[in-house]
Amino acid sequence: MNVYTTRRTAALPKGVTDRVVARAGKVTLQGFGLQDLGGSTTPFPIPQSGLEAIWNHLVRYLGGGAIRSGHTFPVRGNGDYFKIGFTSKRIYAENIADPEPNRLFYALGYFTEPATLKGTSSWCMNPWTSGGAALGLDLQLRRATRPTCPGPQLRRRERWIGGHAGHGPGGRLQRRARRYDWKLVGKREMYIPYNVYRLSDKSIKYKDIIGKHTINSDLVRYELHRVWIVEGTLKPAHATCTPSARSISTKTAGASSRRTRTTREAACGEWPCTG
Repeated sequence: MNVYTTRRTAALPKGVTDRVVARAGKVTLQGFGLQDLGGSTTPFPIPQSGLEAIWNHLVRYLGGGAIRSGHTFPVRGNGDYFKIGFTSKRIYAENIADPEPNRLFYALGYFTEPATLKGTSSWCMNPWTSGGAALGLDLQLRRATRPTCPGPQLRRRERWIGGHAGHGPGGRLQRRARRYDWKLVGKREMYIPYNVYRLSDKSIKYKDIIGKHTINSDLVRYELHRVWIVEGTLKPAHATCTPSARSISTKTAGASSRRTRTTREAACGEWPCTG
C-alpha cells in the first residue's frame, strides 16, 4: 500500500456551510425521508443513526449538479473483462427555476458502449421526503418506471452482457436505501483510497489498471481518515441477492466520499461497489 500524509483537500463555499449551520438541529427524519431540509447539504452534522448518516451522503454538496462519464469492467473468473460505458447528468432542484414540490434532483443517464447498449437511456427525478416516489422514463421503451427508475434497461443490460452485473446500493443508493435497516456502527480511523490522481492519467491503459481480483494497487494512494461506518440489513419484504451492505463515508468540510461493500449470498459471490 502506498500510504501518504493525510491532507484534507476539500473546501465548500461559505454560503453552503452557513446553510448547514443554520439548519443544524432543525432537519428531522420522516419515515425514510426528510422534513424541513431547507437546502442543507449536511442535515445531520453529528448523525445519531445509520439512516441520518446515509442521508448526509445522499444530499451532499456537489456544486449544484454533476456530470460523470466512465467505464465499468465486469471481470470473469478467468480474469477476462469487458467494458461498459455510461454517462450520467444530475442537477439538484434548487438550481432549477420553479421545480415541482418535493424534488431532490433530476437525472439523465445513458450507455455509450458496448454496441448492444449504446443509446439506452433513462430520465428520473427523486424526492427527499418519504411521501414521494421516484419517477422515471425509459426513453427507448417510452415507458414510465417507478419507484426504482431506471429498471427495464438495467434488466436488458444484465441480459446483453451475460448476466455479469451487480446492482447493489452504489450509485443508486437512494432508491435502494429504503430497503435496508441501517445501523450506525460508529466512527473509525481507516486507511482509504484518497486523491487517487494516477488513475486519471490518460497515458495509463485499462489493462495496466484491471487485475483478476482488484485494481493495480501500485496506482492507488491511501491516507488515514476518520470515517463513519454504517451497516445495512435487508428488510424481510425485499428479496435480493445483496442481503447486507456496509457503507464507509468520510466527510471533509462537508464534502464526502463513500465506499459501499455489499455482502452477497454464496451463490452470488462478493461484489464491492464504490460511489
